[in-house]
Amino acid sequence: MKLLWFSIFLVGLSVLQLSQFQERGQVDICASAEQSQGLDPSKPTFTNLAPSDSAPVIEWLTDTEYEFGDLPQKQDTTATFKFKNITDEPMTIDAVRVTCGCTAPDWSLVPIEPDSIGVINIVYDAKKSGYFRKKIRVFVSAQRWSEKIYVSGFVE
Repeated sequence: MKLLWFSIFLVGLSVLQLSQFQERGQVDICASAEQSQGLDPSKPTFTNLAPSDSAPVIEWLTDTEYEFGDLPQKQDTTATFKFKNITDEPMTIDAVRVTCGCTAPDWSLVPIEPDSIGVINIVYDAKKSGYFRKKIRVFVSAQRWSEKIYVSGFVE
């Protein structure tokens, strides 16, 4: 019961504070971000001067989806993915994350110089029979999002 009264008290306090901010003109729920911050949308801000997140920093030299085809059961198989650093700065592969224990990534920790080629090997352990498709996420030091590569096939 005490918890219920305390929750009602907190909700009432929050509503009171919000109404005080609205009376002072500090909160305009219907205004755009530029209007509420007093910004002129025609002038540049730090957010629109930041580098674009859509510019890739690597170019894949192999297809990002590797099809093993039919595989014998209980035999490891390797897929090789090659890419090129298309920036003016050295970069590294920070991490390669797989979705299950049946795939194991292997890559070099040495920085990849501009216009140089990097390699990622994905070893698939074919324990279970049937179709598989695995997503692997590659995190590169020079970009904010991960690149996605896939391996697939059928284990007999």
